[in-house]
Amino acid sequence: MAARGGKGLSIMKFPIAWHKQNLANSRKTLLDREIQLARLKLEVESHRAEVIFAAQQIEEAEKRGVTEFDRDRFMVKRKKT
Repeated sequence: MAARGGKGLSIMKFPIAWHKQNLANSRKTLLDREIQLARLKLEVESHRAEVIFAAQQIEEAEKRGVTEFDRDRFMVKRKKT
């Protein structure tokens, strides 16, 4: 690494190998963040679906005059075996 000064500025030069390593690290970080983002998007969509279904359950319970219900069973389709 070589430092060069002029008018109070310090300019650092780095070898190409350093820049290549920096790029490789940046690419890995980018990939990791893209994976995190994809997971977060799936979590958000899943949570959104849960919120929408909860609202539908409440609306339907109120329409039927039901004052209590089990959220895991009310309006949940059962699988046929």
